[in-house]
Amino acid sequence: MKNMFVVLAAVLMMATPATAAEHAHGGGEDLMHLHDTPVIPDKQTEYKDKLQYGFRDKKAELTRKNGYFLDQAGNKVRLSDYRGKLVLMDFIYSDCKHGICQYLNKKMNFVAGKHKDRLGKDLVLVSLSFDDRDTPATLAAFAANWEKDPAKWAYLSGLPGDIVETCREYGIAVRWIEEEGFFEHTVRTVLIGRDGKVVKTYRGRDYKMQEAVDDIANLLAGKPPTPRQ
Repeated sequence: MKNMFVVLAAVLMMATPATAAEHAHGGGEDLMHLHDTPVIPDKQTEYKDKLQYGFRDKKAELTRKNGYFLDQAGNKVRLSDYRGKLVLMDFIYSDCKHGICQYLNKKMNFVAGKHKDRLGKDLVLVSLSFDDRDTPATLAAFAANWEKDPAKWAYLSGLPGDIVETCREYGIAVRWIEEEGFFEHTVRTVLIGRDGKVVKTYRGRDYKMQEAVDDIANLLAGKPPTPRQ
């Protein structure tokens, strides 16, 4: 019982405004590796300022920024470069041992396949790494089984300061668990409109791929996304 309360306390520190069902293990976790403990949504409007960020390098300079990321080909990329296109973005890292990042990318790949004629033209996939050790080379290896053209699917790495700034913007919490050798992190995929604003958020690993496919089809046709069920 004591251990359960300890876990619950840790979860509450990283809670984001989502329903408890979105956090339930196996049912589409929003925070990985927190077992079956339900999460009470954080009702504070400034919740993003309370998100935790813990990197492998304990001395990571969170304020140090380049203002850009590097894709798997080593090109400098700013998210603003994608303005005018739809962006489907998830948050991953190459040394993902629990498989959730690979699973998320399988879902991204499915969505891309349904819109392959628009990929790189009107639609771009982005997988942003929150691991301070990731490099273009490690992400290129991670991306080997997927679309390799960074103009269609960009895998981005960067300095901790840039990672934190972007993760905070999209409500992503990150914490390196040294004793376990993995990242505890928010599982979330976002759909960004041509104007750079979030159109829809898909929480957890088990979001409906067809919903994302339909949302993109609607936006490409100048229609609003499908209502959330």
